[in-house]
Amino acid sequence: MGDYGDPEIHGYNIPQNEFIMKCSYQSRNCSSSEIQKVRDEYYGTCYKFTPASNPTNLAGPAYGLELLLDVHQNDYIPFVTATAGVRLAIHSSQYKAQLKSEGISVSTKFETNIAMRQERFIRYAGSEELCDSNNTYSSVLPCMERCTGLAVREDCQCLSSYDFLSLAVSTMCKTTSEIECMAATEALSGSELNCKCKMPCRQTSFKKNIFMTQYPAENYAVVLNSVMETNDSRESISDSLSYVKIFFSSLVEDVIQEDLAYTDENFVSDIGGQLGLWAGFSVLSLAELLELIVILFHACCSRKKAEVNAAYDEKE
Repeated sequence: MGDYGDPEIHGYNIPQNEFIMKCSYQSRNCSSSEIQKVRDEYYGTCYKFTPASNPTNLAGPAYGLELLLDVHQNDYIPFVTATAGVRLAIHSSQYKAQLKSEGISVSTKFETNIAMRQERFIRYAGSEELCDSNNTYSSVLPCMERCTGLAVREDCQCLSSYDFLSLAVSTMCKTTSEIECMAATEALSGSELNCKCKMPCRQTSFKKNIFMTQYPAENYAVVLNSVMETNDSRESISDSLSYVKIFFSSLVEDVIQEDLAYTDENFVSDIGGQLGLWAGFSVLSLAELLELIVILFHACCSRKKAEVNAAYDEKE
C-alpha cells in the first residue's frame, strides 16, 4: 500500500459523506474544517476530528462527540478482513494516532459509549535524563517504530512503512530478499539497534470505560430508513452502522508526579540530626568521664584518710 499515493488510497475508500452519516459535538453539528482526512499505514484513509471550539466544561454524553458511521459492509472484499467495524483512537492532537497499538475496535450493530477520564504523568528526568524532556513522542512505541524503520532503511535500502517516505530512500520493501532483510531487522531488540527511546517527561493519556448497547432499536429502524433514504430491514441496516459516543465521565484530572525520594534538604537534615546525636553522646560521655574522675579522686582520698586514721590508732 506504500507504493500508492494519497489520492489513489483515498479513492479506494468510502467517501466521507457516505461514511460519516452524523457528527455532532456538544449538541451542534460538526463543521467540515473540524474533520481532516489523514492516511494510516495499516488502515488506509482515516478521519481526524479536532474541535474548533474550546474543550467542554461539562461531563456526560450530551457534551461529547457523537458519530453515526456506515461501514458499507456489502462492499467488503472477500478474504481481506474477517471483521466489520471501525478502528478508533483517542489521543492528544500534538501526536499522531497510534491506531494499530492503541486503537479501539468499534463493532457494528451496537451503540458504543466511551467514557473518558484524563490522566497526566509528570516524570522526573534527573541528571541522567531518564525521560525525554522534549516530549518528542507520545510513548516509547512510536520512537521504537521509527528507530526500527531507520535500521531497515540502512540495512535493507528500502522502507518498511509509508510513514518513512520522507527519508532518503523512497522505495518500499517488496522483493523476497528485502522482506527477509526487513523481518530480520525488525526482530532485533532495541538495545541491538541502539535505540535510545525514553518515556516522555510529560504525558497525557485517557483512561476509558466502554459500554455497549444494541443499535438500532426495533422501532428506530424506520427513522434510519428515512435518513438514509432506503427501505431495508433492521438487520440489514444494523450490519453496517456503528453509533459512537465519546465523552468525559469526569472533569477531574488525575495527576501522577514523580519526585526525588531523597533530596539535598533531606541530606542536610540527616547530617544535622546525626551531628546532634553524636554531639549529645559526646557531652554525655564527657560528663560521665568527669563523674568517674571525681569518684576515683574521692575514693582515693577516702582511702588515704582511712589509712592515716588506722596508723594513728595503732600508735595510741
